[in-house]
Amino acid sequence: KWAIEDIKESFCFADWNFEITGEYGSAEEALPHILAEQPDLVVTDIQMNRHSGLEMIRTCREQGMETLFILVSGYDDFNYVQDAFKYGVFFYLLKPIDDAKVHEVMEQLWEKLDKTSRLLSELHSPGTFEKAIAYIEKHYMEAITLESVAKALFINKN
Repeated sequence: KWAIEDIKESFCFADWNFEITGEYGSAEEALPHILAEQPDLVVTDIQMNRHSGLEMIRTCREQGMETLFILVSGYDDFNYVQDAFKYGVFFYLLKPIDDAKVHEVMEQLWEKLDKTSRLLSELHSPGTFEKAIAYIEKHYMEAITLESVAKALFINKN
């Protein structure tokens, strides 16, 4: 309970426009909620009851989740750090939690989420799909490729 309170106080989630959707004392309790809700961010301790935060993150990654994870730990063991980055942890933060470091991490996090959001909105901007369909309908007698459609619409083929 105190670890959760310390994380909430240190990260000031409301100041960064994050809504806390759950607080869990174990990986077993948290995992089904994380998989169902697919939050933008999960802050977890490495040491939990039966399973570690790292095992929880590994399971999420195996399920294809792209959620950003911040791992808080009292362990500066290099093996933990290696495992954390193997599973794509956004940041590995050592205890005791330094408020200035948390602020820096949250700025980086917010910037990453903002870039991702802008990219997704560009990809799903109204009209791109319709323009592609119109191009294909107009040029259906030609040898159309993904590259030719992308070039005509000034977008990346990916």
